[in-house]
Amino acid sequence: MVKEKGQTLVMVTHDMEVANYADRIIQMVDGEIICEEIRGGEVVNG
Repeated sequence: MVKEKGQTLVMVTHDMEVANYADRIIQMVDGEIICEEIRGGEVVNG
């Protein structure tokens, strides 16, 4: 529904099962990005 409207939803969670529904996951430790995953295969390690 969000994509169809051209909107972005930002969600913060500690539950990876919930995060797995996202198109993009950014993992942080102590305020720094340690990993970014864009669904479709691309993984960028910080």
